[in-house]
Amino acid sequence: MHLKPENLHSETLDKTTRIILFAGFVIQLITALNGVGYFHPDQHFSIIEFATYKLGITSEEHLVWEFSNRIRPTIQVYLFLGFYKFMQFLHLDYAYTSDLILRIIVSCAGFILYNIIILKQFKNDSKSTLYIILGIANFSWFLPYIHSLFSSETLGGLVYFFAVLLYLHFKSKSLTLIRAMVIGFILSLAFYFRFQIGFAILGFSIWVLFYEKTTLSTLLGIGAGFLLGVIFNTVIDSHFYGEFSFTPYTYFYANIIEGRASATGTKSFIYYILLLSVMFTAPLLSLFLLFYIFRGFIKKFGDVFSLSVIVFLFLHFIIPHKEDRFLFPVAGILPVILGYGIRDYTNKLPAKIWKNSYSVLFNFIAWASVILNVFLLYIMLTIPISQSVYFTKKINEYFDYGENVKIVFYDRTPFETPGIRNVHTYYKHFKNKNINIIVTADPSEFKIMMDHPDTNTWFAAAYGQEIDEEKIYDMACTPVMVSSPAALEFNQWLNKHNWGPVLDVWILFKCGDSD
Repeated sequence: MHLKPENLHSETLDKTTRIILFAGFVIQLITALNGVGYFHPDQHFSIIEFATYKLGITSEEHLVWEFSNRIRPTIQVYLFLGFYKFMQFLHLDYAYTSDLILRIIVSCAGFILYNIIILKQFKNDSKSTLYIILGIANFSWFLPYIHSLFSSETLGGLVYFFAVLLYLHFKSKSLTLIRAMVIGFILSLAFYFRFQIGFAILGFSIWVLFYEKTTLSTLLGIGAGFLLGVIFNTVIDSHFYGEFSFTPYTYFYANIIEGRASATGTKSFIYYILLLSVMFTAPLLSLFLLFYIFRGFIKKFGDVFSLSVIVFLFLHFIIPHKEDRFLFPVAGILPVILGYGIRDYTNKLPAKIWKNSYSVLFNFIAWASVILNVFLLYIMLTIPISQSVYFTKKINEYFDYGENVKIVFYDRTPFETPGIRNVHTYYKHFKNKNINIIVTADPSEFKIMMDHPDTNTWFAAAYGQEIDEEKIYDMACTPVMVSSPAALEFNQWLNKHNWGPVLDVWILFKCGDSD
């Protein structure tokens, strides 16, 4: 893996860079195509369901508690509303189709933004450095999936780093008062997409004040633009909730003062370090990369991207309640920080530093990790994480319009999370296809219906569901469809080793005459 060092003196992309970017775009596109559903329920219930409430699809009684407490900003809700109405105009409002188009749009935005930042930050480095950073940014097993999510975390980070990039661009030209106000307004949008982006904005503020030492007019412009953004978002939030709502305060009060966030669980900062150690490529190489990310923070401490991420991570380390998705806003920029840490070495490739007693061991670890990363990337490209939503999509495609079908579920349906939270958006399209859904929590009734099925009756259950300590999967008739065969096989392997399932895999059965 020795690459010739060569400085990038031209703005024209060389052939290898174009190949990496094209391959990365294909990976990103495939991820968007197969990334059905959501990563975390908040992505759906606090955005999509809020929007469908305004559309009359979801009733208020089915909304999450954040609605009645008015803690969720609505900028992303209105963004989805506008998008969905446009899809209705184009007759593309079928939930799975509109979701796909939205994922493609978000994926393309993330792909373009983060690759532009990399190309700009490393244009004067060796091609070796540029190729490595572009490769890690585009082919790390989990990053393309993060970029495809229409979540507050992904969009908050996307909009924030766009504002930073825009600042750097304007600074190189002419940073007028109006342009400074535009940047401030965009920063406020990023803040309202995800309030924790305020941590990164604090890092940006430190950089502007103490490292950039920008002019007073620029500071006033950014501040005025941010204030206008706060006013704008307060107006739309109040309109959405039907009364005055200052969501930054209500969010802080509910989650910090009342402790609702910590009530759902707390973790040590070690949890985030472990997450960072597996987010790029795969172990064991990812452990080396984590070291160089921290080295990058030290080497370029006064850099706007470094300070943004340092402050963001430090304050997240302090907050007791931790979730993996909380790191998503800065995930796309971490390859840049990594580049700061490794450029001293990669700019010298192939140099004698690799031709020592450790080179064989390092090459073995590197190649083994690359192979593991390719395997994990393949899984992310082919197996949707949201198996329940993907199953509803497959059922919709399995039955024809006008076909009278009855599907019997035991205990819960794929339109419900394991915590029994209803997903109404997708259920709407089932009602349009004469698919009658029956749910029974009575094991005896379910067994009787399986033993004496009607001609048009089908059965469905999640793998692992049991009746009288017997798995429904083992007692049912003929499996005719599964949300993901590969995920089912993996869950079966886990079951043989007395481990629980990792994905909510669903199976459709036909009892009696399958014709």
